[in-house]
Amino acid sequence: MRPFRAAVLLLIAAAGITLARAATDEPKTDAQKAAELKSKVQAIFDDIAVTIEKKDLDSVGKWSLADARVRYADGKEYTLPAWRERARTAWASVKSVKSKIVVDDVRTIADSVLVNYHETHDMVLINPDDARERRILYEARWRASMQRTAEGFRLSRSHELERKISSDGKLLEEIKAKEPEKPTEPPPSKS
Repeated sequence: MRPFRAAVLLLIAAAGITLARAATDEPKTDAQKAAELKSKVQAIFDDIAVTIEKKDLDSVGKWSLADARVRYADGKEYTLPAWRERARTAWASVKSVKSKIVVDDVRTIADSVLVNYHETHDMVLINPDDARERRILYEARWRASMQRTAEGFRLSRSHELERKISSDGKLLEEIKAKEPEKPTEPPPSKS
């Protein structure tokens, strides 16, 4: 009786392994692929938020193509090197920052990904004139295109759709982008 029971248990185990393999070999649904892609993109933006908190502006650029561009809601546009220089100057008085970037949705267009996200940066700045601390809260919605490269996805174009900036709880600025919010296919990358 024991050999029969052992054979039945082996048969059940083999059937379970076969079913488990079959379940993992099934093609992924569009929803599963979309969730997986969104998770990968969120991981990139999580890393960007951490580098911002460390005020490591050079590492923020590692997630961008060399010819990446950033356009703000007020219409100002910067290349990656110009953005980096502008950020260094602007961040010179930042004592600390807590950042959160949340990916709202991701869509695939050819070999690129269109990402809508929102971000919040809660900063403490030191006023260089009187050394007093001020709390600055930056909240914004963005749309970015990312290109697939051998190293993974990299930002090619980022467009700030709207932003709010407050200082010590008082609204300083609220701007919405001047051009309509419509997804466009990003220009081909040189990388």
